[in-house]
Formats: sequence, structure tokens, C-alpha cells
Amino acid sequence: MPAEPRFTAYTLVFPPGSGDYVFGQYAFQSRAPESAESHAAAVRSAFTGPNAPAVLERGSFTDSAGAHNAVWYAYWLDTAKHERWIAEGGRARAQRPQDTSAACWWEEAAVPVLAQSALQTHPTSAYPISGLAQLLPQRVEDTHDYWGAIRDRIPDKAVHAGPVARPLRTEDGDTVEVSVDGGLCMIRFAQDWEHSTVFYEPFHHDVLPVMREAVSYLQQHPEESGCVAARDVRECGADGAPLGRNSVLAWFSSMQSVLDWTRTHPTHQAIYAAFFKMIGESGADLDVALWNEAAVLPPGSVTATYTRCHDRTGFLPLVPKNALP
Repeated sequence: MPAEPRFTAYTLVFPPGSGDYVFGQYAFQSRAPESAESHAAAVRSAFTGPNAPAVLERGSFTDSAGAHNAVWYAYWLDTAKHERWIAEGGRARAQRPQDTSAACWWEEAAVPVLAQSALQTHPTSAYPISGLAQLLPQRVEDTHDYWGAIRDRIPDKAVHAGPVARPLRTEDGDTVEVSVDGGLCMIRFAQDWEHSTVFYEPFHHDVLPVMREAVSYLQQHPEESGCVAARDVRECGADGAPLGRNSVLAWFSSMQSVLDWTRTHPTHQAIYAAFFKMIGESGADLDVALWNEAAVLPPGSVTATYTRCHDRTGFLPLVPKNALP
């Protein structure tokens, strides 16, 4: 049995009978950051109205090809609202560029509640954070602080037995549509130093650099790591102004790929060592809030579309170049 956790952690409590929720990313891509950001700002109204997402967040990142991506993160707890949002043209408006100076892409996942895990280091009453924690209450979670805990926290154990994800590709002009045939694992891991004083400097000096080295490794070695895409996202306000928080969004080909990387690879071991060294040397209560959301997605639950994007965007590096009939 795992040892007692060294620190208290929390998980989210979904309403009884919850089925799926939707997590979507909607982005503009350009070599010129100002172009991508301008396009993202222009579509803000696409996420308003009666069927708008329950949570909307904004961020930006530079991808493995050096392009700037300005992205909206959106959550719908009610999948019917998401469907109505699409039907009324919300997704089309969210991807409507002002001109051809920027490419655009979206990725959506219908996440079964029983196939997901969420973990936070702090109660949200004390440390307001981003993601689903803005919507849901918390409870103390004891299944953490050991290798494999992320797998053990997912209620539906059957999802781990699914196949490694196989992206399928179809093309229509300058747009590539992708669907994923099961097994894909999505992780969003965030760090919030908005209200940090004690740990602000050591976190930025000792922990954040090795975390970014790990993301760079995942970006550059998709076949070796099993990571389809990894994004180091600086989170922003709705107006595009940077906030004191960061998140890594990664797609892995399977949960086993996640477990293998976290257990054995030097880049993840460096994160683990730097974090606990920082905590141990201070002795103070941690005032950088950390949280993650993870899920193993069943067949048909992940779809994506890329328009005029470079070929290292999202799922594109790992899908066949030939169009399906």
C-alpha cells in the first residue's frame, strides 16, 4: 500500500449523475504574436450567450515550430449546451479570422466524468485557481503522492485497457480534420503564483525552468515519449494581459505513456526533485497553488480541425498524410 501522503490535496466533486463535460481549445496561430492575439481578441463574443461555456480562459504559447498561438480554453458541464453552441454558429465564429494573416485550429474532448481525475494542492476558498475548480466543490483526496496515483484516481478502470490512440485524418482544401480512435490521455497541469510571496522567487528560479525543459523534451521527442503535443501556456485575462499563472496542456497516446515518463524519465524526475527540495529548504506553507486535470478519452470523444496550420501543430505530426476515402 502507498505510504500516507506527505501533504494534503483536494479533488473536485461533480454533481450526482454527471455524464460527460466538454473541454475545448480554440486558437489562432501566426509567426507574428500581435496577429494571433488580435484574431483571438476579435472572436471573444463567440463565447457569449445562453449556451456559452461555464468557464472561459485565455492564454498564449510558442509551439515547437516557433509559431505564436493565442488560445481560448472553454468548459461546458452541460454537453447539450455545447451542442447548441455549435448549432447556433459559436464554433464557426470562434474560428473566423479577420484575414489570412493567421491560421486557426480547435480541439475538443467530450470527457466522461468517470474517466477523469482532478487534483489541487490548496482549497479554492483560499487560493482561487483556473480550470474546473471555478465551478465545482472540493473534498480531501488521499490517493496521491505516489507513482501511479493519477491512474488510481480515475474511477473507470476499464479506460486504461483501451488501445493506444490512432489519429485519423481527412483533408478539405487548406483544412485538416482529425478524429482519435480511443486511448488518448489529456493532462492540464497548472501553476498559480498570483498571490505568492514566500515561494515566488525559488519557484521561478528552481522549479519553473526544469518544468519548461521537460515540456521542450516532450515537444521534441513525440515518438520516444508518447506525447502527441505539449504546450507551455502563459495564462492571460480576457483582455490578453498576462496573469501570474502558467499551465501545461499535453496530449499523450495512452495513460501508460504518462506513467512511463513520470516514473523513469530524467526530465520529470528533475521536476519532482526541484519541487520537494524547494519545499524542504523553506519549511513554510506552500503559497504557489498547483493543480491538474487528466482524463483517458474513449473512441470518438476527441476531434480537431486545423486550417492553414503548420504540420507540427497538435495531432498533425502523428497522423497519416494521405486523406481517407
